[in-house]
Amino acid sequence: MKISYNWIQEYFDEPLPSPTELATLLNIRAFEVEEVEEQNGDSVFEIKITPDRAHDCLSHFGVAKEIRLHTKLKMKPVLDIADIKDDFETKYKAEIVDSSCPRYMLREIQNVVVQESPLELKIKLEQIGQRSINSVVDITNLVMYEIGQPMHAFDADKLDGTQIKIASPIQKKITTLDSKEVELTDEDITIQDEKDNLAIAGVKGGKKAEVNNQTQNVIIESANFFPVKVRKTSKRTNIQTDSSKRFENGITPKLAETAIKLTSFYIQKYASDSKTQFSNIVDVYPRPASPYYTGVSLK
Repeated sequence: MKISYNWIQEYFDEPLPSPTELATLLNIRAFEVEEVEEQNGDSVFEIKITPDRAHDCLSHFGVAKEIRLHTKLKMKPVLDIADIKDDFETKYKAEIVDSSCPRYMLREIQNVVVQESPLELKIKLEQIGQRSINSVVDITNLVMYEIGQPMHAFDADKLDGTQIKIASPIQKKITTLDSKEVELTDEDITIQDEKDNLAIAGVKGGKKAEVNNQTQNVIIESANFFPVKVRKTSKRTNIQTDSSKRFENGITPKLAETAIKLTSFYIQKYASDSKTQFSNIVDVYPRPASPYYTGVSLK
């Protein structure tokens, strides 16, 4: 995993050890740092996160917490943000049919500003080898690389109906965001509207509700999926993504709430204007889990 030294520094008031010193410290105390590359005024670490630490350290914030532990530097409360006030009640509902999804959250946002991302956002992603797409998609990726919770956004105007389901596929095929047709089975689960599959749950988004520069209204989703279910689908379809990697290693359902609030905050900051409005958050969470639970031991 690529980690930006400058990004990590944002979590601390005091200066971090030098990149060389920090790499040595992490190698001794935590993870194998395979490489440190200097680029554009930053130092980018290639860190090998072991499977037993992937559930909490496949993110900049997770690595920053590890650095705090070993340096005793005090972290700033940069992620302690208040949720955005609801402007309206969404018409969209969510239903979990397949229990391999412990939690599903969505929020409708009207009149978003989908455009080229501002430079500070683009730099963060490009420094860790990610291509900037547009302001909304970049924000969902930023949140994943920041706190480790995969996010996704749908173009709300491309959806059929107002019911979102997490269930076995409606059709046995889906065209993914990279325009590939993928065969599905009843063993997989998808995010779907009332007519079509919208995404392969935990693995990859579909083409139908892709967010582009013509998008005006979006639904952002934040969910949790059982590791084994995602791993089997990822392996069978031969689709491995940064999203599937995180779900395969298990993350707590609690993180979904932090992520949807953080995504809303960044959309307000980077992809909104005076017309942008945020709905209430729909949260389907049948059996709330301990915040330390990652789903790793489930069937």
